[in-house]
Amino acid sequence: MRCPKVLISVNADTNTITCHAIELWVHSVKVVREDGTAVTCLETRFIEEDQTITFILAETLTGGTTASIHLSFSGLLNDALRGFYRSEYVHEGTKRIMAASQFQACDARRAFVCWDEPAIKAKFEISMTTPAHLTAVSNMHVLSTFGNLVTMEWWTGLWLNEGFAHFMEYDAVDHIFPEWKMWENFVQEVTLDSAFREDALLRYTGASVIRMLCEYLGKDVFYRGIQLYLKKFIYSNAVTVDLWHALEEASSLPLSDMMNSWTKQTGFPVVTLRRTADGFQLAQTRFFSDASVVDADDSRWDLPLTGLVDRGHGPELKRLGIWSAKDRPHRNAACEIHAPQTVVSKIPTDSPWVKLNCLQQGFFIDNYDADGWYQLQHPCKVDLVLSDVDRMCLLDNAFVLTRAGKLDVASALNFSRAFANDPSYLIWKSLSTHLTFYGQLIRKDAAASSKLQAYVRQFYAVPLARLGWFTQDSDEESTAFFRSEVIRMLGTAKDSGVHSSHALPSSNLGRLFRSASRVTSDLRAVIFRVAATHLQEAAYEQLRALHESSNSPEVKNDCLGGLGAIQSKWKDTLEWALSGKVRP
Repeated sequence: MRCPKVLISVNADTNTITCHAIELWVHSVKVVREDGTAVTCLETRFIEEDQTITFILAETLTGGTTASIHLSFSGLLNDALRGFYRSEYVHEGTKRIMAASQFQACDARRAFVCWDEPAIKAKFEISMTTPAHLTAVSNMHVLSTFGNLVTMEWWTGLWLNEGFAHFMEYDAVDHIFPEWKMWENFVQEVTLDSAFREDALLRYTGASVIRMLCEYLGKDVFYRGIQLYLKKFIYSNAVTVDLWHALEEASSLPLSDMMNSWTKQTGFPVVTLRRTADGFQLAQTRFFSDASVVDADDSRWDLPLTGLVDRGHGPELKRLGIWSAKDRPHRNAACEIHAPQTVVSKIPTDSPWVKLNCLQQGFFIDNYDADGWYQLQHPCKVDLVLSDVDRMCLLDNAFVLTRAGKLDVASALNFSRAFANDPSYLIWKSLSTHLTFYGQLIRKDAAASSKLQAYVRQFYAVPLARLGWFTQDSDEESTAFFRSEVIRMLGTAKDSGVHSSHALPSSNLGRLFRSASRVTSDLRAVIFRVAATHLQEAAYEQLRALHESSNSPEVKNDCLGGLGAIQSKWKDTLEWALSGKVRP
Protein backbone atom coordinates (compact mmCIF):
# COMPACT_ATOMS: atom_id res chain seq x y z
CA MET A 1 0.00 0.00 0.00
CA ARG A 2 1.06 3.59 -0.55
CA CYS A 3 0.37 6.92 1.12
CA PRO A 4 1.41 9.19 -1.77
CA LYS A 5 1.31 12.33 0.33
CA VAL A 6 0.49 13.15 3.93
CA LEU A 7 0.66 16.89 4.65
CA ILE A 8 1.65 17.73 8.24
CA SER A 9 2.03 20.93 10.25
CA VAL A 10 5.28 21.19 12.21
CA ASN A 11 4.47 22.92 15.50
CA ALA A 12 8.01 22.86 16.96
CA ASP A 13 11.53 22.05 15.78
CA THR A 14 11.93 18.27 15.57
CA ASN A 15 13.92 15.57 13.84
CA THR A 16 11.42 12.78 14.63
CA ILE A 17 7.92 11.95 13.42
CA THR A 18 5.91 9.41 15.43
CA CYS A 19 2.78 7.67 14.10
CA HIS A 20 0.72 4.63 15.08
CA ALA A 21 1.39 1.30 13.38
CA ILE A 22 1.16 -2.35 14.34
CA GLU A 23 1.85 -5.46 12.23
CA LEU A 24 2.92 -3.24 9.33
CA TRP A 25 6.19 -3.20 7.37
CA VAL A 26 7.39 0.16 6.06
CA HIS A 27 9.41 -0.20 2.85
CA SER A 28 10.22 3.40 2.04
CA VAL A 29 9.92 6.81 3.69
CA LYS A 30 10.43 10.23 2.15
CA VAL A 31 9.93 13.54 3.95
CA VAL A 32 9.76 16.75 1.91
CA ARG A 33 9.88 20.28 3.31
CA GLU A 34 7.47 22.94 2.06
CA ASP A 35 10.28 24.40 -0.11
CA GLY A 36 10.60 21.06 -1.92
CA THR A 37 13.85 19.87 -0.34
CA ALA A 38 13.96 16.24 0.78
CA VAL A 39 15.01 15.10 4.25
CA THR A 40 16.62 11.69 4.61
CA CYS A 41 15.11 9.20 7.06
CA LEU A 42 18.01 7.62 8.95
CA GLU A 43 16.04 5.03 10.90
CA THR A 44 12.56 3.57 11.25
CA ARG A 45 11.94 2.54 14.84
CA PHE A 46 8.96 0.38 15.92
CA ILE A 47 7.92 0.47 19.59
CA GLU A 48 5.65 -2.54 19.97
CA GLU A 49 4.28 -1.79 23.45
CA ASP A 50 3.17 1.68 22.30
CA GLN A 51 2.03 0.44 18.88
CA THR A 52 3.98 3.29 17.29
CA ILE A 53 6.54 3.86 14.58
CA THR A 54 9.06 6.72 14.74
CA PHE A 55 10.96 8.09 11.77
CA ILE A 56 14.39 9.47 12.77
CA LEU A 57 15.36 12.23 10.32
CA ALA A 58 18.83 13.36 9.30
CA GLU A 59 17.84 17.02 9.58
CA THR A 60 15.54 19.09 11.76
CA LEU A 61 12.14 20.23 10.54
CA THR A 62 11.50 23.86 11.53
CA GLY A 63 8.53 24.73 13.71
CA GLY A 64 5.82 26.78 12.04
CA THR A 65 6.35 25.16 8.63
CA THR A 66 4.69 22.30 6.78
CA ALA A 67 6.10 19.10 5.36
CA SER A 68 4.85 16.04 3.52
CA ILE A 69 5.45 12.36 4.21
CA HIS A 70 5.50 9.80 1.39
CA LEU A 71 5.23 6.15 2.48
CA SER A 72 4.97 2.67 1.05
CA PHE A 73 4.20 -0.24 3.36
CA SER A 74 2.57 -3.65 3.58
CA GLY A 75 0.73 -5.56 6.27
CA LEU A 76 -1.20 -8.69 7.17
CA LEU A 77 -4.72 -9.48 6.05
CA ASN A 78 -5.35 -11.02 9.46
CA ASP A 79 -8.03 -13.34 10.81
CA ALA A 80 -8.50 -11.46 14.11
CA LEU A 81 -11.68 -9.57 13.10
CA ARG A 82 -9.97 -6.22 13.62
CA GLY A 83 -8.00 -3.80 11.51
CA PHE A 84 -7.94 -5.07 7.91
CA TYR A 85 -8.96 -8.73 8.02
CA ARG A 86 -10.14 -11.57 5.81
CA SER A 87 -13.55 -13.15 5.98
CA GLU A 88 -15.38 -15.88 4.10
CA TYR A 89 -18.68 -16.20 2.29
CA VAL A 90 -20.27 -18.79 0.02
CA HIS A 91 -21.42 -17.83 -3.48
CA GLU A 92 -23.21 -20.45 -5.59
CA GLY A 93 -21.70 -23.21 -3.49
CA THR A 94 -18.14 -21.89 -3.72
CA LYS A 95 -16.28 -20.46 -0.76
CA ARG A 96 -14.94 -16.97 -1.44
CA ILE A 97 -12.57 -14.74 0.49
CA MET A 98 -13.21 -11.07 1.09
CA ALA A 99 -11.36 -8.30 2.91
CA ALA A 100 -13.17 -6.29 5.57
CA SER A 101 -12.25 -3.59 8.06
CA GLN A 102 -12.98 -2.92 11.72
CA PHE A 103 -11.09 0.18 12.82
CA GLN A 104 -13.02 1.22 15.92
CA ALA A 105 -11.83 1.92 18.49
CA CYS A 106 -8.08 1.97 17.74
CA ASP A 107 -7.33 -0.60 15.03
CA ALA A 108 -6.90 1.62 11.98
CA ARG A 109 -3.19 1.41 12.86
CA ARG A 110 -3.31 -2.25 11.79
CA ALA A 111 -4.28 -1.25 8.25
CA PHE A 112 -2.09 1.78 7.54
CA VAL A 113 0.39 4.11 9.20
CA CYS A 114 -1.61 6.91 10.80
CA TRP A 115 -2.31 8.99 13.89
CA ASP A 116 -4.98 6.80 15.43
CA GLU A 117 -6.39 9.08 18.13
CA PRO A 118 -9.72 10.93 18.14
CA ALA A 119 -8.32 14.44 18.62
CA ILE A 120 -6.08 14.15 15.55
CA LYS A 121 -8.38 14.78 12.62
CA ALA A 122 -7.61 15.26 8.93
CA LYS A 123 -9.27 15.44 5.56
CA PHE A 124 -8.25 12.54 3.37
CA GLU A 125 -8.78 10.92 -0.01
CA ILE A 126 -8.78 7.18 -0.67
CA SER A 127 -8.50 5.45 -4.03
CA MET A 128 -8.85 1.74 -4.75
CA THR A 129 -7.70 -0.25 -7.76
CA THR A 130 -10.01 -3.17 -8.57
CA PRO A 131 -10.30 -5.64 -11.46
CA ALA A 132 -12.51 -4.32 -14.25
CA HIS A 133 -15.19 -7.00 -13.79
CA LEU A 134 -15.69 -6.17 -10.09
CA THR A 135 -17.51 -3.29 -8.42
CA ALA A 136 -16.17 -1.50 -5.35
CA VAL A 137 -18.90 -0.31 -2.97
CA SER A 138 -18.53 2.13 -0.08
CA ASN A 139 -21.04 3.29 2.52
CA MET A 140 -19.14 6.42 3.50
CA HIS A 141 -21.43 8.80 1.61
CA VAL A 142 -24.54 7.66 3.47
CA LEU A 143 -23.11 6.88 6.90
CA SER A 144 -22.81 10.00 9.01
CA THR A 145 -23.45 9.59 12.71
CA PHE A 146 -23.44 11.83 15.76
CA GLY A 147 -19.95 10.56 16.61
CA ASN A 148 -18.67 11.25 13.09
CA LEU A 149 -19.89 14.84 13.06
CA VAL A 150 -18.39 15.66 16.46
CA THR A 151 -15.58 13.46 17.77
CA MET A 152 -14.71 13.02 21.41
CA GLU A 153 -11.42 14.59 22.41
CA TRP A 154 -10.23 11.40 24.10
CA TRP A 155 -11.44 7.83 24.63
CA THR A 156 -13.11 8.75 27.93
CA GLY A 157 -15.84 10.36 25.82
CA LEU A 158 -16.55 7.22 23.81
CA TRP A 159 -19.62 6.51 25.96
CA LEU A 160 -21.32 9.58 24.45
CA ASN A 161 -20.73 8.45 20.86
CA GLU A 162 -21.94 4.92 21.52
CA GLY A 163 -24.70 5.90 23.94
CA PHE A 164 -26.16 8.57 21.67
CA ALA A 165 -26.04 6.26 18.65
CA HIS A 166 -27.96 3.62 20.62
CA PHE A 167 -30.42 6.22 21.90
CA MET A 168 -31.09 7.40 18.34
CA GLU A 169 -31.64 3.84 17.10
CA TYR A 170 -34.69 3.69 19.34
CA ASP A 171 -35.89 7.28 19.21
CA ALA A 172 -35.74 7.54 15.40
CA VAL A 173 -37.56 4.25 14.84
CA ASP A 174 -40.09 5.12 17.56
CA HIS A 175 -40.80 8.41 15.77
CA ILE A 176 -41.41 6.66 12.43
CA PHE A 177 -43.11 3.51 13.75
CA PRO A 178 -44.68 4.33 17.13
CA GLU A 179 -46.71 1.12 16.97
CA TRP A 180 -43.48 -0.86 17.35
CA LYS A 181 -43.16 0.40 20.95
CA MET A 182 -39.40 0.70 20.69
CA TRP A 183 -38.92 2.27 24.11
CA GLU A 184 -40.68 -0.66 25.74
CA ASN A 185 -38.12 -2.95 24.11
CA PHE A 186 -35.30 -0.65 25.22
CA VAL A 187 -36.40 -0.69 28.86
CA GLN A 188 -36.63 -4.47 28.77
CA GLU A 189 -33.15 -4.84 27.30
CA VAL A 190 -31.66 -2.47 29.86
CA THR A 191 -33.29 -4.08 32.87
CA LEU A 192 -32.57 -7.63 31.79
CA ASP A 193 -29.05 -7.14 30.44
CA SER A 194 -27.31 -4.11 31.83
CA ALA A 195 -27.48 -4.63 35.57
CA PHE A 196 -25.09 -7.58 35.44
CA ARG A 197 -23.08 -7.06 32.24
CA GLU A 198 -20.11 -4.75 32.00
CA ASP A 199 -20.01 -5.00 28.20
CA ALA A 200 -23.34 -3.15 28.04
CA LEU A 201 -21.87 -0.06 29.71
CA LEU A 202 -21.27 2.07 26.62
CA ARG A 203 -24.46 1.22 24.76
CA TYR A 204 -27.18 0.79 27.34
CA THR A 205 -25.91 2.85 30.24
CA GLY A 206 -24.95 5.74 27.97
CA ALA A 207 -28.28 5.62 26.14
CA SER A 208 -30.17 5.39 29.45
CA VAL A 209 -28.49 8.49 30.86
CA ILE A 210 -29.20 10.40 27.63
CA ARG A 211 -32.83 9.22 27.66
CA MET A 212 -33.21 10.34 31.28
CA LEU A 213 -31.92 13.81 30.36
CA CYS A 214 -34.14 13.97 27.26
CA GLU A 215 -37.26 13.12 29.25
CA TYR A 216 -36.36 15.64 31.95
CA LEU A 217 -35.89 18.49 29.45
CA GLY A 218 -38.57 17.47 26.96
CA LYS A 219 -37.73 16.43 23.42
CA ASP A 220 -38.09 19.87 21.83
CA VAL A 221 -35.62 21.46 24.22
CA PHE A 222 -33.32 18.44 24.14
CA TYR A 223 -33.00 18.38 20.35
CA ARG A 224 -32.62 22.14 20.21
CA GLY A 225 -29.60 21.73 22.48
CA ILE A 226 -28.26 18.90 20.31
CA GLN A 227 -28.49 21.15 17.24
CA LEU A 228 -26.54 23.89 19.04
CA TYR A 229 -23.87 21.36 20.00
CA LEU A 230 -23.50 19.93 16.49
CA LYS A 231 -23.39 23.33 14.80
CA LYS A 232 -20.71 24.60 17.18
CA PHE A 233 -18.41 21.57 17.05
CA ILE A 234 -19.14 20.02 13.65
CA TYR A 235 -16.10 18.21 12.20
CA SER A 236 -14.06 19.03 15.30
CA ASN A 237 -13.53 17.64 18.79
CA ALA A 238 -15.48 18.21 21.98
CA VAL A 239 -15.62 17.00 25.56
CA THR A 240 -18.74 15.83 27.38
CA VAL A 241 -19.21 19.09 29.25
CA ASP A 242 -19.56 20.90 25.90
CA LEU A 243 -22.80 19.00 25.36
CA TRP A 244 -24.07 19.94 28.82
CA HIS A 245 -23.34 23.62 28.10
CA ALA A 246 -25.29 23.45 24.81
CA LEU A 247 -28.25 21.86 26.59
CA GLU A 248 -28.03 24.48 29.35
CA GLU A 249 -28.21 27.19 26.69
CA ALA A 250 -31.28 25.58 25.15
CA SER A 251 -33.07 24.94 28.45
CA SER A 252 -31.87 27.78 30.71
CA LEU A 253 -31.33 25.13 33.38
CA PRO A 254 -28.11 24.30 35.27
CA LEU A 255 -27.30 20.78 34.08
CA SER A 256 -23.54 20.30 34.34
CA ASP A 257 -23.43 19.43 38.05
CA MET A 258 -26.38 17.08 37.72
CA MET A 259 -24.91 15.24 34.74
CA ASN A 260 -21.43 15.12 36.25
CA SER A 261 -22.88 12.98 39.02
CA TRP A 262 -23.61 10.41 36.30
CA THR A 263 -20.51 10.68 34.13
CA LYS A 264 -17.80 11.13 36.77
CA GLN A 265 -18.58 8.27 39.11
CA THR A 266 -19.19 4.58 38.69
CA GLY A 267 -22.49 2.75 38.86
CA PHE A 268 -26.11 3.74 39.40
CA PRO A 269 -28.37 3.93 42.45
CA VAL A 270 -31.13 2.01 44.16
CA VAL A 271 -33.79 4.39 45.49
CA THR A 272 -35.83 2.96 48.37
CA LEU A 273 -39.20 4.46 49.33
CA ARG A 274 -40.54 3.90 52.85
CA ARG A 275 -43.75 5.09 54.46
CA THR A 276 -43.16 6.70 57.87
CA ALA A 277 -45.27 8.57 60.39
CA ASP A 278 -44.02 11.83 58.85
CA GLY A 279 -44.74 10.85 55.26
CA PHE A 280 -42.66 9.10 52.64
CA GLN A 281 -38.94 8.79 53.06
CA LEU A 282 -36.39 8.24 50.27
CA ALA A 283 -32.92 6.73 50.51
CA GLN A 284 -30.42 6.19 47.72
CA THR A 285 -27.41 3.90 47.71
CA ARG A 286 -25.20 2.57 44.95
CA PHE A 287 -26.46 -0.68 43.43
CA PHE A 288 -24.19 -3.71 43.74
CA SER A 289 -25.04 -7.15 42.42
CA ASP A 290 -23.10 -8.53 45.41
CA ALA A 291 -24.68 -7.54 48.72
CA SER A 292 -21.40 -7.95 50.58
CA VAL A 293 -19.73 -5.08 48.70
CA VAL A 294 -19.50 -1.76 50.54
CA ASP A 295 -19.56 1.56 48.67
CA ALA A 296 -16.35 3.13 49.92
CA ASP A 297 -17.08 6.32 47.95
CA ASP A 298 -20.54 6.85 49.50
CA SER A 299 -21.84 7.63 46.00
CA ARG A 300 -24.81 9.94 45.39
CA TRP A 301 -26.56 10.96 42.18
CA ASP A 302 -28.74 13.85 41.07
CA LEU A 303 -32.05 12.19 40.21
CA PRO A 304 -34.97 13.57 38.21
CA LEU A 305 -37.79 12.01 40.24
CA THR A 306 -41.31 11.14 39.16
CA GLY A 307 -43.95 9.09 40.93
CA LEU A 308 -47.34 7.56 40.21
CA VAL A 309 -49.84 7.73 43.07
CA ASP A 310 -53.35 6.36 43.58
CA ARG A 311 -55.96 9.13 43.78
CA GLY A 312 -58.97 6.82 43.50
CA HIS A 313 -59.66 7.58 39.83
CA GLY A 314 -56.51 6.03 38.35
CA PRO A 315 -52.81 6.79 38.67
CA GLU A 316 -51.72 10.41 38.90
CA LEU A 317 -48.25 11.49 37.80
CA LYS A 318 -46.25 13.55 40.28
CA ARG A 319 -43.13 15.36 39.09
CA LEU A 320 -40.99 15.60 42.20
CA GLY A 321 -38.14 17.62 40.68
CA ILE A 322 -34.43 16.97 41.09
CA TRP A 323 -33.15 15.12 44.12
CA SER A 324 -29.81 16.88 44.42
CA ALA A 325 -26.78 14.98 45.63
CA LYS A 326 -24.98 18.02 47.03
CA ASP A 327 -25.82 21.07 49.08
CA ARG A 328 -26.57 23.49 46.27
CA PRO A 329 -29.69 25.22 44.95
CA HIS A 330 -31.39 23.76 41.94
CA ARG A 331 -34.37 25.05 40.03
CA ASN A 332 -37.57 23.05 40.59
CA ALA A 333 -35.86 20.97 43.27
CA ALA A 334 -38.28 18.98 45.39
CA CYS A 335 -35.73 18.33 48.08
CA GLU A 336 -32.06 18.66 48.91
CA ILE A 337 -30.15 15.64 50.15
CA HIS A 338 -27.96 16.58 53.11
CA ALA A 339 -27.93 12.97 54.30
CA PRO A 340 -28.62 9.57 52.73
CA GLN A 341 -32.33 9.97 53.52
CA THR A 342 -34.89 12.70 53.05
CA VAL A 343 -38.66 13.10 53.35
CA VAL A 344 -40.57 13.90 50.19
CA SER A 345 -43.52 16.18 50.85
CA LYS A 346 -45.04 16.14 47.36
CA ILE A 347 -46.29 12.55 47.66
CA PRO A 348 -49.77 12.49 49.25
CA THR A 349 -49.69 10.44 52.43
CA ASP A 350 -53.17 9.02 51.84
CA SER A 351 -52.16 7.27 48.60
CA PRO A 352 -52.47 3.49 49.14
CA TRP A 353 -49.55 2.85 46.80
CA VAL A 354 -46.74 4.81 45.14
CA LYS A 355 -44.73 3.76 42.06
CA LEU A 356 -41.48 5.69 41.58
CA ASN A 357 -39.79 6.32 38.25
CA CYS A 358 -42.66 6.45 35.77
CA LEU A 359 -41.90 4.50 32.56
CA GLN A 360 -38.38 3.84 33.88
CA GLN A 361 -37.25 7.23 32.59
CA GLY A 362 -34.69 7.61 35.37
CA PHE A 363 -31.67 5.33 35.35
CA PHE A 364 -32.11 3.79 38.76
CA ILE A 365 -33.78 0.81 40.43
CA ASP A 366 -36.78 1.61 42.61
CA ASN A 367 -37.21 -0.39 45.80
CA TYR A 368 -39.89 -0.29 48.52
CA ASP A 369 -40.46 -1.43 52.07
CA ALA A 370 -42.43 -4.66 52.62
CA ASP A 371 -45.77 -2.86 52.74
CA GLY A 372 -44.91 -0.90 49.61
CA TRP A 373 -44.26 -4.07 47.62
CA TYR A 374 -47.47 -5.60 48.96
CA GLN A 375 -49.59 -2.56 48.06
CA LEU A 376 -48.13 -2.43 44.53
CA GLN A 377 -49.58 -5.85 43.74
CA HIS A 378 -53.02 -4.25 43.48
CA PRO A 379 -52.39 -1.89 40.51
CA CYS A 380 -50.48 -4.70 38.79
CA LYS A 381 -53.37 -7.15 38.78
CA VAL A 382 -56.57 -5.10 39.02
CA ASP A 383 -57.66 -3.35 35.82
CA LEU A 384 -53.98 -3.07 34.80
CA VAL A 385 -53.82 0.43 36.24
CA LEU A 386 -50.08 0.68 35.57
CA SER A 387 -48.57 0.65 32.08
CA ASP A 388 -46.89 -2.45 30.65
CA VAL A 389 -43.48 -0.84 31.17
CA ASP A 390 -44.16 0.12 34.78
CA ARG A 391 -45.50 -3.35 35.61
CA MET A 392 -42.58 -5.05 33.91
CA CYS A 393 -40.04 -2.85 35.69
CA LEU A 394 -41.58 -3.58 39.08
CA LEU A 395 -41.39 -7.32 38.43
CA ASP A 396 -37.87 -7.06 37.07
CA ASN A 397 -36.67 -4.88 39.94
CA ALA A 398 -38.03 -7.36 42.47
CA PHE A 399 -35.93 -10.17 41.00
CA VAL A 400 -32.85 -8.00 40.39
CA LEU A 401 -32.96 -6.90 44.02
CA THR A 402 -33.36 -10.52 45.06
CA ARG A 403 -30.27 -11.52 43.11
CA ALA A 404 -28.45 -8.62 44.77
CA GLY A 405 -29.47 -9.80 48.24
CA LYS A 406 -31.84 -6.90 49.02
CA LEU A 407 -35.05 -8.97 48.82
CA ASP A 408 -35.63 -12.64 49.59
CA VAL A 409 -36.70 -15.03 46.83
CA ALA A 410 -40.04 -15.77 48.50
CA SER A 411 -40.97 -12.08 48.38
CA ALA A 412 -40.16 -11.86 44.67
CA LEU A 413 -42.11 -15.03 43.87
CA ASN A 414 -45.09 -13.85 45.92
CA PHE A 415 -45.00 -10.52 44.10
CA SER A 416 -44.89 -12.33 40.74
CA ARG A 417 -48.26 -13.96 41.51
CA ALA A 418 -49.89 -10.60 40.85
CA PHE A 419 -49.11 -11.15 37.16
CA ALA A 420 -50.77 -14.56 36.75
CA ASN A 421 -53.33 -13.21 34.25
CA ASP A 422 -51.21 -10.44 32.77
CA PRO A 423 -51.64 -10.16 28.97
CA SER A 424 -48.30 -8.45 28.27
CA TYR A 425 -45.39 -10.28 26.65
CA LEU A 426 -43.01 -7.87 28.39
CA ILE A 427 -44.07 -9.24 31.77
CA TRP A 428 -43.68 -12.89 30.85
CA LYS A 429 -40.35 -12.36 29.11
CA SER A 430 -38.98 -10.71 32.24
CA LEU A 431 -40.37 -13.44 34.49
CA SER A 432 -38.98 -16.17 32.21
CA THR A 433 -35.50 -14.67 32.30
CA HIS A 434 -35.37 -14.65 36.08
CA LEU A 435 -37.01 -18.04 36.60
CA THR A 436 -34.56 -19.54 34.10
CA PHE A 437 -31.69 -18.05 36.10
CA TYR A 438 -32.93 -19.64 39.32
CA GLY A 439 -33.64 -22.90 37.52
CA GLN A 440 -30.00 -23.07 36.46
CA LEU A 441 -28.87 -22.08 39.94
CA ILE A 442 -30.68 -24.95 41.68
CA ARG A 443 -30.59 -27.55 38.91
CA LYS A 444 -28.46 -29.94 41.02
CA ASP A 445 -30.91 -29.77 43.93
CA ALA A 446 -33.59 -32.21 42.82
CA ALA A 447 -36.15 -31.26 45.46
CA ALA A 448 -35.85 -27.49 44.96
CA SER A 449 -35.76 -27.88 41.18
CA SER A 450 -38.92 -29.98 41.25
CA LYS A 451 -40.77 -27.33 43.26
CA LEU A 452 -39.71 -24.55 40.89
CA GLN A 453 -40.78 -26.60 37.88
CA ALA A 454 -44.17 -27.20 39.48
CA TYR A 455 -44.53 -23.45 40.01
CA VAL A 456 -43.67 -22.80 36.35
CA ARG A 457 -46.08 -25.45 35.09
CA GLN A 458 -48.94 -24.02 37.12
CA PHE A 459 -48.14 -20.40 36.30
CA TYR A 460 -47.51 -20.72 32.56
CA ALA A 461 -50.49 -22.97 31.84
CA VAL A 462 -52.75 -19.90 31.97
CA PRO A 463 -51.14 -17.92 29.10
CA LEU A 464 -50.72 -21.07 26.97
CA ALA A 465 -54.44 -21.79 27.27
CA ARG A 466 -55.13 -18.23 26.12
CA LEU A 467 -52.57 -18.14 23.30
CA GLY A 468 -52.92 -21.69 21.99
CA TRP A 469 -50.42 -23.44 19.72
CA PHE A 470 -51.58 -22.07 16.40
CA THR A 471 -50.77 -18.69 14.87
CA GLN A 472 -53.90 -16.58 14.37
CA ASP A 473 -54.45 -13.89 11.76
CA SER A 474 -55.38 -11.49 14.55
CA ASP A 475 -52.10 -12.03 16.42
CA GLU A 476 -50.01 -8.96 17.18
CA GLU A 477 -46.32 -9.03 16.31
CA SER A 478 -45.34 -9.78 19.91
CA THR A 479 -47.78 -12.70 20.20
CA ALA A 480 -45.48 -15.07 18.31
CA PHE A 481 -42.66 -14.32 20.73
CA PHE A 482 -45.06 -14.63 23.65
CA ARG A 483 -46.28 -18.07 22.53
CA SER A 484 -42.74 -19.30 21.92
CA GLU A 485 -41.58 -18.13 25.35
CA VAL A 486 -44.48 -19.82 27.15
CA ILE A 487 -43.90 -23.13 25.35
CA ARG A 488 -40.18 -22.94 26.08
CA MET A 489 -40.76 -22.45 29.79
CA LEU A 490 -43.32 -25.25 30.00
CA GLY A 491 -41.06 -27.57 28.04
CA THR A 492 -38.12 -26.81 30.31
CA ALA A 493 -40.35 -27.47 33.33
CA LYS A 494 -41.23 -30.91 31.90
CA ASP A 495 -44.89 -30.07 31.47
CA SER A 496 -46.76 -33.19 30.40
CA GLY A 497 -49.10 -31.15 28.24
CA VAL A 498 -46.27 -29.86 26.07
CA HIS A 499 -44.90 -33.36 25.54
CA SER A 500 -48.36 -34.88 25.10
CA SER A 501 -49.32 -36.15 21.66
CA HIS A 502 -52.58 -34.21 21.87
CA ALA A 503 -51.19 -30.82 22.86
CA LEU A 504 -49.07 -30.23 19.78
CA PRO A 505 -50.39 -29.18 16.37
CA SER A 506 -48.79 -32.38 15.06
CA SER A 507 -49.34 -35.92 16.31
CA ASN A 508 -46.47 -35.79 18.83
CA LEU A 509 -43.32 -33.92 19.72
CA GLY A 510 -41.09 -36.30 17.80
CA ARG A 511 -43.13 -35.94 14.62
CA LEU A 512 -43.18 -32.16 14.87
CA PHE A 513 -39.44 -32.19 15.47
CA ARG A 514 -38.85 -34.39 12.42
CA SER A 515 -40.88 -31.92 10.34
CA ALA A 516 -38.53 -29.07 11.20
CA SER A 517 -38.56 -27.60 7.71
CA ARG A 518 -42.31 -27.01 7.99
CA VAL A 519 -42.29 -25.48 11.47
CA THR A 520 -42.92 -21.73 11.46
CA SER A 521 -39.90 -19.62 12.33
CA ASP A 522 -41.45 -18.23 15.51
CA LEU A 523 -41.76 -21.75 16.97
CA ARG A 524 -38.76 -23.48 15.41
CA ALA A 525 -36.17 -22.49 18.04
CA VAL A 526 -38.36 -23.50 20.96
CA ILE A 527 -39.42 -26.78 19.31
CA PHE A 528 -35.77 -27.68 18.74
CA ARG A 529 -34.87 -26.88 22.33
CA VAL A 530 -37.87 -28.58 23.92
CA ALA A 531 -37.50 -31.62 21.67
CA ALA A 532 -33.80 -31.86 22.45
CA THR A 533 -34.50 -31.57 26.18
CA HIS A 534 -37.10 -34.33 25.94
CA LEU A 535 -35.52 -36.65 23.36
CA GLN A 536 -31.85 -36.00 24.34
CA GLU A 537 -29.51 -38.31 22.36
CA ALA A 538 -32.26 -39.27 19.93
CA ALA A 539 -32.28 -35.67 18.68
CA TYR A 540 -28.51 -35.20 18.52
CA GLU A 541 -27.67 -36.56 15.07
CA GLN A 542 -30.73 -34.98 13.46
CA LEU A 543 -29.86 -31.53 14.76
CA ARG A 544 -26.26 -31.88 13.62
CA ALA A 545 -27.30 -33.07 10.18
CA LEU A 546 -29.85 -30.27 9.81
CA HIS A 547 -27.23 -27.68 10.84
CA GLU A 548 -24.78 -28.94 8.21
CA SER A 549 -27.35 -29.23 5.41
CA SER A 550 -29.27 -25.99 5.94
CA ASN A 551 -28.35 -22.77 4.13
CA SER A 552 -30.36 -20.66 6.57
CA PRO A 553 -28.37 -18.89 9.32
CA GLU A 554 -31.54 -18.79 11.43
CA VAL A 555 -32.05 -22.56 11.18
CA LYS A 556 -28.38 -23.18 11.95
CA ASN A 557 -28.57 -20.98 15.03
CA ASP A 558 -31.74 -22.72 16.21
CA CYS A 559 -30.01 -26.09 15.79
CA LEU A 560 -27.14 -24.93 17.98
CA GLY A 561 -29.63 -23.87 20.65
CA GLY A 562 -31.15 -27.34 20.59
CA LEU A 563 -27.79 -29.09 20.72
CA GLY A 564 -26.87 -27.06 23.78
CA ALA A 565 -29.87 -28.57 25.59
CA ILE A 566 -28.57 -32.15 25.19
CA GLN A 567 -26.46 -32.40 28.34
CA SER A 568 -25.23 -35.94 27.74
CA LYS A 569 -23.65 -34.79 24.47
CA TRP A 570 -22.02 -31.55 25.59
CA LYS A 571 -18.48 -32.88 25.06
CA ASP A 572 -19.30 -34.18 21.57
CA THR A 573 -21.01 -30.89 20.72
CA LEU A 574 -17.99 -28.84 21.80
CA GLU A 575 -15.59 -31.02 19.80
CA TRP A 576 -17.84 -30.76 16.74
CA ALA A 577 -18.16 -26.99 17.16
CA LEU A 578 -14.36 -26.65 17.22
CA SER A 579 -13.87 -28.94 14.21
CA GLY A 580 -14.42 -26.14 11.70
CA LYS A 581 -17.93 -27.23 10.73
CA VAL A 582 -19.51 -24.49 12.83
CA ARG A 583 -18.80 -20.94 11.79
CA PRO A 584 -17.95 -18.71 14.76
